[in-house]
Amino acid sequence: MPTKIPWTMETLNAHTGCSECSTGCRECFARKGSYRLECMGKEKYKGVTRKTENGIQWTGDVKFWPDVLKEPLRRKTPTTYFVNSMSDLFHPKVPFEEVDKLCEMMVDTQHLHTYKLLTKRIDRALEYAERWIDLTGEWPWGQNVHTGASICNQAEADKIIPILLQIPSAYRFISFEPLLERIELRKDAWNSVLRPCSYYCDHDADGGGHRPEHGVNQIIIGCERKHGNIAGRFQEGFIDAAIDLVRQADDAGVKVHVKQIPINGRVVTTIKDFPRELQRRET
Repeated sequence: MPTKIPWTMETLNAHTGCSECSTGCRECFARKGSYRLECMGKEKYKGVTRKTENGIQWTGDVKFWPDVLKEPLRRKTPTTYFVNSMSDLFHPKVPFEEVDKLCEMMVDTQHLHTYKLLTKRIDRALEYAERWIDLTGEWPWGQNVHTGASICNQAEADKIIPILLQIPSAYRFISFEPLLERIELRKDAWNSVLRPCSYYCDHDADGGGHRPEHGVNQIIIGCERKHGNIAGRFQEGFIDAAIDLVRQADDAGVKVHVKQIPINGRVVTTIKDFPRELQRRET
């Protein structure tokens, strides 16, 4: 499905439904969007959310739509897909057998399409990759697959980034959306984080094959968006924190994509209105 998300071309929602697992989930666009789509009569989104006195909530149901995986097989134009923009491929209610079907499709179309896998559950993504390697002796996805993690604060950065770096992927990215506090990645522990990686590098001296280098290729930055295009938490200090992240990425030669920022209480996406240091949309 075509999308307005500026860092991708199409969405590929083989799953619908999710649940909160981070403070960054508070204003989740997928939760609100799923409710709206159900109200429009879209069968895929029926029953995955409910309206409560506290607003729209996930029900906890996660559904698989295997026919969606046929779409990239039919498309002959090279396309970048954001996989499961309305869910999380590595949600605990998504069996690995369903992930297998997606990976098989990505391999079948690796000559044509690019797939971006963005998850808040990077530990389960690593578990899946290790399972695939144990079963097949190969990496679970090829150079056409980009693996990303969502991070909103320092605690998540400290926990998630080391796991992301263990996942064999040709291209790794971090989405700091919503960015909810200043995040420091310059500590010694992160020296290898903000560094581009090539798909293969030499394995250890025993000649056991190839292993992807550690490193992150791109960061995405965005503020929290509430209903009505109103900016959410961390408005004061956001600009300085975002500029600092950009400087850290620049020091490491890592691509930067600034999606949206808060200005006077509103979410602004028009790049010419950004401070000069944040006018970055590298792909």
